[in-house]
Amino acid sequence: MLFLEREMARQIAFVLPMFSDHSRPDAIKLNFRCPICGDSKKDKYKSRGWFHEHKGHVWYGCFNCNVNMSLVNFMKNYREEMYKEFLKEKFRDSEPSKPTKPVEPTRKLVTQAELEKKFSLDRCDLVKRCDLLPLEHPVIKWMTGRVIPRDKHYLFYFTGAWKELTNTVKPDTYRNVEPEYRLVIPIYNADGSFSCMQGRALGNVDKNQRYLTVKPDDDVNKLYGLERIDPTKTVYYFEGPIDSVFIPNSLAIVGGAMAIQDAPFKEKRVWVLDNEPRSKDTIERLEKLIRAGERVVVWLDCPWADQKDINDMILKSGATAELIQQYLVENTCSGLSAQRRLSEWRKLNEPQKRKHDRVDHSASLRWSGTAEV
Repeated sequence: MLFLEREMARQIAFVLPMFSDHSRPDAIKLNFRCPICGDSKKDKYKSRGWFHEHKGHVWYGCFNCNVNMSLVNFMKNYREEMYKEFLKEKFRDSEPSKPTKPVEPTRKLVTQAELEKKFSLDRCDLVKRCDLLPLEHPVIKWMTGRVIPRDKHYLFYFTGAWKELTNTVKPDTYRNVEPEYRLVIPIYNADGSFSCMQGRALGNVDKNQRYLTVKPDDDVNKLYGLERIDPTKTVYYFEGPIDSVFIPNSLAIVGGAMAIQDAPFKEKRVWVLDNEPRSKDTIERLEKLIRAGERVVVWLDCPWADQKDINDMILKSGATAELIQQYLVENTCSGLSAQRRLSEWRKLNEPQKRKHDRVDHSASLRWSGTAEV
């Protein structure tokens, strides 16, 4: 039943405006503009409708109109044809098994093999590789402003037709294909064949629309930089593709989480999460990695502690890629050492409450404030 609900939810979500897929391997999570309230009339980039899973079923919820209902009720009220199809499939599944022909999926997905045969960014007229663009091109000015090295520009593409490009990789994602400018970040398999892609917005958009990942199916590789990895050297795992291009032999996970046991290069990998000591999510993920025996970098005594990621450390704090790489080498840790560094990192970054208080007991209150994590 859950499999059928997931399939129906995907069919509905694929064609809704501002669709993006945030699913995990074990649960779907689909975002789009709410088809009930229409989301914001002032901001066309708002997308607050979600399909998500709860207690073994798919539910629909909107953070704008506060609608909350099961997928079944959503289809019954707003997608009558889909509801009828759902009932037929449900009835067919409940019948006693007998030798019949397998039921074909209601939607034909593009398989990875098919995509590799027919799709290549270098053969696509909707994009242009960034190292081939003139210096005065707006996207080159944007990349230069982000201090992305010129010798790394060949790793990125520019498109003024993001939605049309998305429909090429994942058909019927967008119904309306009006122009949209994005930096295209391609993700390749280890052999260099195309896997999926991510688009980075170049204008002002909602935070959840800044990076959009397009996957032809859920089983594709989600590791950016895999085709450039030397497995005999240390492999750094970063949170974002742009950060990863500054440090040699680095990867970034895009389009959702990855189980630790599924990450390649077990003996060589080092996890480099963002420098966010007040983020509860970052702290919890670091704790999980340390408990699993993984090697991590904790940004303790970091010379660029006021910035959260490598790009900002270079852009805003004057760091160099070489200095950051040296810091990573010298501050990689695991086990008890990592636990100690994580504990110190959290304490050093707790906000000191009542900083202006002149009471003699101020020293005893130094670490008494609750950490904003």
